[in-house]
Amino acid sequence: MNIRDIECILLDDTYEEDDFNILAKIVYNPQGKSKLYAWDGLEWSEKGFNRVYTNRNNQYAYDDIVNRIFQLRDNGLIFEIASKLNEDESYYFEEERIYIYIEDIKE
Repeated sequence: MNIRDIECILLDDTYEEDDFNILAKIVYNPQGKSKLYAWDGLEWSEKGFNRVYTNRNNQYAYDDIVNRIFQLRDNGLIFEIASKLNEDESYYFEEERIYIYIEDIKE
């Protein structure tokens, strides 16, 4: 299997108003180390997950979703699931309450 660039949206299922749509890119490498990036407004970057909100409640909520995403990244589950999905498919990580929606795949 080849390296896949998987562009997706990560959505939160915890809060009523879901304004934490995170544009993400998963670089899935079956033989090596897979990576997770977020769009920072200019480029795909590991630091793209760093956002600052002036409202403290929004900041706490955003930090919470990022921590749950990083749990999925650290245990490798997000890479495993994303590698099996096709474009326009989604998956719900029940324990972490995160949706992943696959937009585009390049091999």
